[in-house]
Amino acid sequence: MTTVTSQAVARIDERYYYSGCLEKKFTTEEQSAAQFTVFERAFAEHNAMIGAQQQVISKTPEPRMLGIGADHALKQFRRLMDELIAAESAERVVDQTSTPLAAEG
Repeated sequence: MTTVTSQAVARIDERYYYSGCLEKKFTTEEQSAAQFTVFERAFAEHNAMIGAQQQVISKTPEPRMLGIGADHALKQFRRLMDELIAAESAERVVDQTSTPLAAEG
């Protein structure tokens, strides 16, 4: 038997939101609570590690960040979002500077 799970954590306005899924046969209250406990434990470990890394970075004069292969998807996502935001911003500028049709008559 193969069991597949998916988890995500997002920070929005100083709050963290967890998302996960289980196969339908595992969606009891007890299983959901157990999964949430795992999320919280994993997040606490991750948060502690990131916090420690940030302390080292903050104490290092002129720190240099090096990308690794695991960063590729995140870099690609950020580049795509930057392009979409720039395109949307350009559309707004065009909309704001165009002459209304009623003034053309």
